[in-house]
Amino acid sequence: MAGKPRINIDNEYLVKKDTVCYFSPHSDPHEWFLPRINLKFKLKTGEVIKFIEKDIIKRYKPKKKKKVHLGYYYLAYFPEANIKLYVSDKDIGRAHFKEILTLKERRERNKYIYDLLQNSPELASAKRADDKYGHSFHGRFTIREAILGHPLPENSGKEVRKVKEGYKNWRVTFRKLIRKYFNLTSKKLAVDLGCGGNQFINQLRENNLKGIGVDISNPAADVIAPMHATTLKNNTADLITAFDVMEHLEPDEVEEVLIEIKRIAKLKCNFIFTIATWRAFRKVNIDEEYMDVYQLHPTIKSEKWWKYKLEKNKFKINRWELHIAQGRVEDDNKKLEIRVWGNINHQSTI
Repeated sequence: MAGKPRINIDNEYLVKKDTVCYFSPHSDPHEWFLPRINLKFKLKTGEVIKFIEKDIIKRYKPKKKKKVHLGYYYLAYFPEANIKLYVSDKDIGRAHFKEILTLKERRERNKYIYDLLQNSPELASAKRADDKYGHSFHGRFTIREAILGHPLPENSGKEVRKVKEGYKNWRVTFRKLIRKYFNLTSKKLAVDLGCGGNQFINQLRENNLKGIGVDISNPAADVIAPMHATTLKNNTADLITAFDVMEHLEPDEVEEVLIEIKRIAKLKCNFIFTIATWRAFRKVNIDEEYMDVYQLHPTIKSEKWWKYKLEKNKFKINRWELHIAQGRVEDDNKKLEIRVWGNINHQSTI
């Protein structure tokens, strides 16, 4: 069956959502049986199972000398009850189970998935890959709205008034605004983490400003590297941006990334982060036979959690806001993102 969920029989899986499974009344788990109510077994959130067979098992219901297909099942072992269970491929495809991996294994998996996404026809034709979209393009709007949020000085320049009045060609004033509010000049350097197609850095360059885009897999980046190991030199950046990127990190690597950011930052370096607060999943075709459900945002945390992480690592927060995400205004379920600006006043000794 093409597109069936991929499982790894060498690792344990955490149950993320209560899931109804079945157990066989026969000693041979491959012997046919009808999944009846009396054979149901409920796996609860937080329990752990281990898949013991990679191949799917078809279940059929006899009906007038014909077989009615009931779905596909994977055989799993539940050690707590010492029983074998049949788990529906639909529940696996709905991300009811999460493979328990080390941080290193999760990073390798993330890199592999993002490389696949870069080469997928779906992504190539999507708006996000177009020159008008992308994480770092969104940064231009973030900075624009940051400026809109500032109170108008009595002697404000015409470039600010144009932005306030909804001036369509506001990008003409981009350099002046960056210089005024983020102290970025032609002699200073910006670093955009998770730069995607590098649209934000390219916009800086069009205005004779310097920048480096870092991304884990996008070939348009200046440096292809993970955020926890950017390969950049110490004390490099005067402005560090990360637009809709922090939520893509694993929860237990956030502090490591913040330490890396401090390492590459100059003293009193400015930072701008936007952080998504909603979960996002994508089905990825691993090959012609297997598909996987990938959680794009593994770190969905509260505002309090993010503030604690930033302040603990000496990120001075000057502004903190919660906004409807760019392009989501018309959605019924509005998706909110955190926007935070500030300075890095402490450098890592690592």
